[in-house]
Amino acid sequence: MEAPLEKKLASALERLAQAQRVLLWQKAEPLGLSPIQALILLHLNLREPTTRRVGVLAQYFDLTPATISDAVRALVGKGLLTRHPGRDRRTHTLELTPAGLEHVEKLKDWDRPLQEALKTLETTHKEVLYDLLLTLLARLVEDSVITVVRMCLLCRYLQSQQGKYHCALLQKPLPVPELRVDCSEFSPST
Repeated sequence: MEAPLEKKLASALERLAQAQRVLLWQKAEPLGLSPIQALILLHLNLREPTTRRVGVLAQYFDLTPATISDAVRALVGKGLLTRHPGRDRRTHTLELTPAGLEHVEKLKDWDRPLQEALKTLETTHKEVLYDLLLTLLARLVEDSVITVVRMCLLCRYLQSQQGKYHCALLQKPLPVPELRVDCSEFSPST
């Protein structure tokens, strides 16, 4: 008996995730980093200082604060991050050191082979795929499987009608390629 299409799709997505893990490992390992350490460096490079904390990273990566703390401790030990005390002694803001920024430069194209493969798709196929993947991610968040925050499809400002999107905050239509997985203006829908 043949597997249902949903099972085949889940298997295909797992294989893509595996490909991403391999690509990340290939970039991280020569630098003496684990994949999570590499992701933390890349993530911190894109974040405003107020969100550069262990708790925020744990939520974003769906990992325990202890796991993130261990990775951060290793990055601090390698001279790639520094910790700055927050308002209370329990929180610290993380900052990339110059060496950390050099590592980010070496890591930032880790997914280039996947991007190159995606370039071979027609634009309309890429837009449909992106819309479907965002919808799938939103469903997994709504079902409490993952914790992705700041996503357009889960934002109270996004309005959707017949496959067309509009951002009430920006007061403009949002074509699918402009939808974000991580938006700094995100406000959760109620």
